[in-house]
Amino acid sequence: MVRLHLLGPAEIVTDCGAVPLPPRLLALIGYLSVATPANAVRRDVLLATFWPDADIDSARNALNQAIYEVRQSLGRDIVESRGKAEVALGRSAQSDVREFHVHLSAARGADALHLYRGDLLEGLHISRAWPFEQWLDETRYRLRGRAVAAATAEAADAQDHGRIVPAISWLTRALDLDPANEALGQRLILLHLESGDRAAALHVYRRLVSSLRSELDVEPAPETLRLAALDTAAGRPVSAPTVVAPSTHARRVARDLLDRAGELPMARTANAIARELLRQAARIDPQLAPARSAHARALAEWVQLFGGPRDAARLAVAEADAAVHLDPTSVQAHLSRGCGLEALTRFRDAAQAFRAVLHIHPAQSEALSRYGRALMYAGDIAESRILARNAADRREDDADLLLQLGMADFVLNRHDQAREATASALRIRPGFHYAEAAWAFYELVRGHFDAAAAALEQLLSREPDSFLGHFFRGDLALVERDLPAALTSYQRCCDIEPAGRPVGLHLSVQAQLGFVHVRSGDAAVGHRMLAAAETDVRRALNAGAEFGGFMVELAITTASRGDHDRAVDHLTAAYRKGYLQYHLIRRHPAFDELAGRPDFRALMTAVEGNVEQQSQRIQG
Repeated sequence: MVRLHLLGPAEIVTDCGAVPLPPRLLALIGYLSVATPANAVRRDVLLATFWPDADIDSARNALNQAIYEVRQSLGRDIVESRGKAEVALGRSAQSDVREFHVHLSAARGADALHLYRGDLLEGLHISRAWPFEQWLDETRYRLRGRAVAAATAEAADAQDHGRIVPAISWLTRALDLDPANEALGQRLILLHLESGDRAAALHVYRRLVSSLRSELDVEPAPETLRLAALDTAAGRPVSAPTVVAPSTHARRVARDLLDRAGELPMARTANAIARELLRQAARIDPQLAPARSAHARALAEWVQLFGGPRDAARLAVAEADAAVHLDPTSVQAHLSRGCGLEALTRFRDAAQAFRAVLHIHPAQSEALSRYGRALMYAGDIAESRILARNAADRREDDADLLLQLGMADFVLNRHDQAREATASALRIRPGFHYAEAAWAFYELVRGHFDAAAAALEQLLSREPDSFLGHFFRGDLALVERDLPAALTSYQRCCDIEPAGRPVGLHLSVQAQLGFVHVRSGDAAVGHRMLAAAETDVRRALNAGAEFGGFMVELAITTASRGDHDRAVDHLTAAYRKGYLQYHLIRRHPAFDELAGRPDFRALMTAVEGNVEQQSQRIQG
């Protein structure tokens, strides 16, 4: 067994002790361990990453030599060949990075932080490998952010249970990792003041001010100054510096950061970089409305697309509110606000935000699409469909509107029209991820399992790390009662997007995994996961979430425990919140024992009647 200590200064340990490796070999081991935790890496990817400037033959020889030297030092099993095209880190390797992700996925933040000794491959540098250096910078940022989030979550949990000293310790750890994070600094100052330790609060304040000035060239926000001026023990103010408006240079820097963020593609790593750039821009110039709205949008996308925490969506709404206050006519500010509310699954509020965009710019295509989708999730499928049809008639080349049209038609049992609209979206935008996933889902709920499997295979062959692809593959296995395959697919979702506080589909994965574990024999694990899913659902509902799908997850958790009365109650609540996907409810094995109940049959009849009425409204 080989132990890889990669978080912090790299150290590789075998039974015979530490084994020194040259930097490039350490880099290769680190890349294989982090880049694809569960899969192999193509050799051509490694060539482009580590030897970008070499000719193909030289690069291949260099890779083969590197693998040979690693095997000589650490054993032949340390790197496995998968055919001629791929290699993977062997099963004999135990990596702290992998364990870090496992602990976070299981909400064991303290265990994860015990492993986080510092940045990935701290101090490592290799020459003439700029793609690796770029990957390393981005990965360090992402892992550090997860460590900060874990420490913050541990602090919040400790504070919720009245354990102030551990909460202070965890927040101090988070601020050590992100010393210019003003929000963390404010929380830590306030905790010290509440505990009566004014000297510690001032120490944190001075350290935070120093970090803000040295790293961002900005003064602390007014909220921080007010905290620093508060002496809860003696009731008298302490000295605090005067608020300084951003200099011309600082405003120029903020604009530059905004421009740099706008040039990034929509990808997980790019989103993390954009959030940091925009966070800095908003700190440097709080009056820069485009920076505040762009930061809000990046936060919302983090939650919606990449599994970010729910708190990020709340921050997105707050940032967007600030941008709207600064510029009430900003389309992007209102749009970002809608996206944040959408990420919180407050769909009625989101619809109002998107309507505000349309009052300013009636033809704004994204607002039209999102407005219709918000109406759909709120249960007004017919209005959503009418909106999409009218907009698509004016904008025949808008794939997003066509996808929305297809989704509405599908829920209304207009399956031929749904397929036609989705096919049109794919013709306009080949490889449209969401349209391909929707197509597979349509086939799944209609019972065309072979067609659904073929569509998912096509999607995953092009995008092996598609969360939606693996999620729907898990659903397909579930309705076919293939529990081992469902377990594999849902676990793959967790590998792709490990989320300590899951929302949306991440939460659904947690509930589905719990159900599968219960049914396949590992009841203890299953019930723990079901309890965690139920806790997260109730937290979301208490925070104002309106999505009926959350009530379906509650129904799965209660049905899995044999409480069929409550399961029907939760499904009824889902219907009242606008959830109309009765096809999937009928097929889900968690509800098999509900089929003979009169109250369940009455509920399904009511849902089908609602759908039929809305469909007739469309036809009329």
